[in-house]
Amino acid sequence: SISVMFVIRDAEGNVDAKLISNVEDDWHDLWINYNSQYGELDIPAVPTQPGDYSLSIYFNGMFVVSAPFSIVQ
Repeated sequence: SISVMFVIRDAEGNVDAKLISNVEDDWHDLWINYNSQYGELDIPAVPTQPGDYSLSIYFNGMFVVSAPFSIVQ
């Protein structure tokens, strides 16, 4: 079992508490065909307002990756 935390920040780097999510999952279920180079995660909460954001992902409290994304109308 692994704890996965999702943190979404707006363009200024601010975090909205409603956009922090934690899920527990089985480590092997995160990976497509058990290949640790290809994973799939369902983000529990996302912004509804148009704008630029970044998503950071943590496994067991340790930073893994961050990526920018945009919401458009």
